[in-house]
Amino acid sequence: MNGDNITSIEEKKEEIKNAATEEKKLTDPTEQVKRLASGELLLENPIKSGAQSYDKISYDFRKITGWDYADAMDSDSKNSNLFWITAKQALSLFAVAASKATPGMSSMDVKEQIGMGDTMNAVRIATAFFIASTRAGNMRISNA
Repeated sequence: MNGDNITSIEEKKEEIKNAATEEKKLTDPTEQVKRLASGELLLENPIKSGAQSYDKISYDFRKITGWDYADAMDSDSKNSNLFWITAKQALSLFAVAASKATPGMSSMDVKEQIGMGDTMNAVRIATAFFIASTRAGNMRISNA
């Protein structure tokens, strides 16, 4: 075996290792939570909060407290399923995450001013985070 073959084998091993790491990031709930926890949403329609107008808002679900979460979930009293989130709850959760990560942004301004297209994205983001967090949380619960 010559040196070129050894290098090629080592490169293949590294490639396989990297692919496995990427697959884990996509399928592991804990990794999904990390990936989905924060970001930025570019808005189709700007939102005005205070004296400032925002054409993009940052969000960070990791900054939400338990009380913030409970308030957001209470925004839709018609939902009696603890394992699912409604669009109203998801928008409320996203609005809090945005207010925590965007200086000067009010969660009420997000809920009252966000456009329909932006709402669809905000709800999708919050729902994906909710599902991943639920799955990751289930892994930390012991029934013993």
